[in-house]
Amino acid sequence: MLRRLEKRILVDLPNIQARQHMFEDFLPTFTSSSTPSGLELHCRIDYKRVAELTEGYSGSDIRLVCKEAAMRVIRKIFDILEGNSVSKEHHAKNNGELHVRLDPVTTEDVEAALQSTMPSARQLVAKYQEWQRNYGSA
Repeated sequence: MLRRLEKRILVDLPNIQARQHMFEDFLPTFTSSSTPSGLELHCRIDYKRVAELTEGYSGSDIRLVCKEAAMRVIRKIFDILEGNSVSKEHHAKNNGELHVRLDPVTTEDVEAALQSTMPSARQLVAKYQEWQRNYGSA
């Protein structure tokens, strides 16, 4: 009995232009929520710089970095709501309601996220490239 094997194809790590495009896609300069609260998220990111810093990161790694960078902004709000921060620039009371303003996601947020997010494929790249040279993608 013969069994067909699936093809194996090496999808290399993204180059600098692809990484920059991923950051622009995952963290656009402006995102608006369709919910009644009208939540808006702004980003002030040097996309070229963060693309340069992520050599060896996969697309999945970059997405994780973007989520972590956005969560840094959310954690600031949790601090305000828990009373750990009383910064008037971030919130204001209006008729007893607390209105919280989201800070923009910045290049510094992405850089901090990179400190806690290591690339998952960096150690395996040489192994996969060797396999590609030996066996190809037949």
